[in-house]
Amino acid sequence: MKLRKSTKILSIGLVALLFIFGVYYFGIYNSVKEISIDCNYVAYENTEDLSNAADLIIVGSTKNTINERKNIVLTDDNDNGFWSQTYTLTNIEIKKIIKSIDKKLDEEIQIIEPFGFVQEFDGKKLIKYDDYEPLSDNQLYLLFLKDNGYGEYSIINMQNGRFNLQSKEPLKNEKYKEFYDSIIKKYENEIKVD
Repeated sequence: MKLRKSTKILSIGLVALLFIFGVYYFGIYNSVKEISIDCNYVAYENTEDLSNAADLIIVGSTKNTINERKNIVLTDDNDNGFWSQTYTLTNIEIKKIIKSIDKKLDEEIQIIEPFGFVQEFDGKKLIKYDDYEPLSDNQLYLLFLKDNGYGEYSIINMQNGRFNLQSKEPLKNEKYKEFYDSIIKKYENEIKVD
C-alpha cells in the first residue's frame, strides 16, 4: 500500500516536473525578444556619397531563410561567456553587378548583416544594430556593400544600404522615403533584372 502511494506521488511529481520543463522550454527558452542597440557607423546622407563609398553594388536575393543563416556570436575577452557582438552571414544570389572592385565574383556571395540571435537562459534575443531590419526571405534587393578588409562584404549605411525591389517595406520616416526614392531613381535602369 505504501509502495503504491509513493509511486503515485512520484508519478505526479514527474508529470508536474515535465509540465514545468515544457512550459519553460516552449514558453520562455524558445521565445524571441527584439533588442535594438545604438552603434556608431559612417552614415551617408545622399545617393552619391553612398554609391562612392560602396565597393560592391549588386542586385540580389537571399538564398536562405532567416533561420538558416549562419549566426555569429563573439564573446568578450574575459572568457566569462558574455557575448560582445553578433552578426549574421547571409547568402545572396547575385542577379546583377552594378559596381565592383573584385573581378572574381561568383554567382553567389556571403554578406554580413548587422543583426544576430543570442540564446540566453531567459530566451532568445534578436539583436539589431540601430533598428536594422534583416533582409526578407526570397526578396530582390539593391545592396550597397563594403569589403571589411578580410575579403568579406557587409552592408553599409545600415537600413539605408539595402533596398527591397519587390515589395515596399514599411518606410520608417519621410527622410528614409526620400532616400529610397532617390536611390531607385538613380539606379532605375541598372536594377532591371531579366
